[in-house]
Amino acid sequence: IYTDTMLHDPRALHFVVGMMGAGRIMLGSDMPFPIGDTEPGKIVQAAGLSPAEAASVTGGLARTLFRL
Repeated sequence: IYTDTMLHDPRALHFVVGMMGAGRIMLGSDMPFPIGDTEPGKIVQAAGLSPAEAASVTGGLARTLFRL
């Protein structure tokens, strides 16, 4: 199971990373609908993730899964 970061609260993201691990979470969007969070990277920064966890969430996992 994979999930996205569209939690709108850094505390919730920190909790989900703690429960599922950063290797199951990707930075997401509401596309093709209007995006609800115009700066989703700020939530990732504020969640207190390690640099490796943040790198995974903000693109590392997507690159792995989609073989980019």
